[in-house]
Amino acid sequence: MRMYDIIMKKRNGSELSKEEIDFFVQGYTAGDIPDYQVSALMMAIYFRKMTKEEKQASPHASACVHAEGVQPAAKQPLQPAHPQNFILDEIPH
Repeated sequence: MRMYDIIMKKRNGSELSKEEIDFFVQGYTAGDIPDYQVSALMMAIYFRKMTKEEKQASPHASACVHAEGVQPAAKQPLQPAHPQNFILDEIPH
């Protein structure tokens, strides 16, 4: 199964199977699916909506991941902007 195929399927208006939803949830929480592919799937879901069956499968997939103790892949936290990173003193007032 490929994430690309899941994105295209949803983009084209088809319903995702429970197996495809499980693949997505488990792959993303394991850090195997990049953020840009998740964004593409979320955009397809936003425009095409989720069916009742997809919504029922989603909590199951999420619950399975949490029951197994899988945590989302660690991401680098955003660094807050620091005043020294800006050159505001050199801008004419």
